[in-house]
Amino acid sequence: IPPQPLGAEKPWPPPKRDRTPATKEETLKLYRTYREMLQMDGRDLFQEDQTAAEDWGMHGAKCGMSCITWRTLFFWVETRSFAVDVRVRCIYEAMLRGLRAWHANKTPRHQRRAGVSLSMLFRWIWPFVSHGQLVSMFSWICVQELELTRQPEPPVLPERERQALARLYSSMDLGAKGYCNALDIAGGDHADFKVRLANTIDEATVQKILGDRNILLQEFMELMCEDEYRALPESTHAILKNGRHVVHHRRESVGWEGWIFRADLAPREQLEQMRRVDAVEAEVLHWQRLRTKKKLNAAMPGSLPS
Repeated sequence: IPPQPLGAEKPWPPPKRDRTPATKEETLKLYRTYREMLQMDGRDLFQEDQTAAEDWGMHGAKCGMSCITWRTLFFWVETRSFAVDVRVRCIYEAMLRGLRAWHANKTPRHQRRAGVSLSMLFRWIWPFVSHGQLVSMFSWICVQELELTRQPEPPVLPERERQALARLYSSMDLGAKGYCNALDIAGGDHADFKVRLANTIDEATVQKILGDRNILLQEFMELMCEDEYRALPESTHAILKNGRHVVHHRRESVGWEGWIFRADLAPREQLEQMRRVDAVEAEVLHWQRLRTKKKLNAAMPGSLPS
């Protein structure tokens, strides 16, 4: 809500034209403050245990982000009330009085136990925020957390090398079947001593490594591709020189895509970061469901306007 001239009467609720939505910068600034208070609590972004809350419409997603304890929130505001600037000090003192009054008179028992969620902070600061705006706000946070996992995109193997691999595949495809099996990759029947001399791997070994199945050209090129490259523009997997695998990762809920380490070979830091991403995405999906539910209720015949 934009500031009014000193002494002006402030109507409540304000008209819709005066309800300023949160910007991306404001959202991420509040999110950094929320993370700071979580660290004061000794908690991570994701919930170690599910909180047994009753009202998740206000509180947030059940398996989403952690909550701040009321004690930490009071302490954080109180320390800011010691500011040198008189106006800043008055603002934080008024905020502290309001929070304590809310905690004493308005907060249900289960929310006193659970603490303060980020969605509650959003709705306190922007009282008229809609479900759709909350989806956008949590999406900005989720994308920011996802960017911390991003790895450089592997370049595509040069066209000349791809053609060489395609010719090799065609020469190995005995009988021009359109695919290669274990016998083809082994170079033929090793009962023939000439085949044994020309190849270092037999059919049984190929089956043990790749399985008894047919391998198409794209998979063959990905298997034979040089490290640090991906075989084709549409390939979603590559191997780095250090032996780690990177895969193309997509999060449809927030419109993000990029390359990250494959989960089974990822460092511990990425695994923890992806838990944080999952927690924020749970909030995004939670508010998306509430937004959809509200639209369906509004579209029902005889429904009352909200």
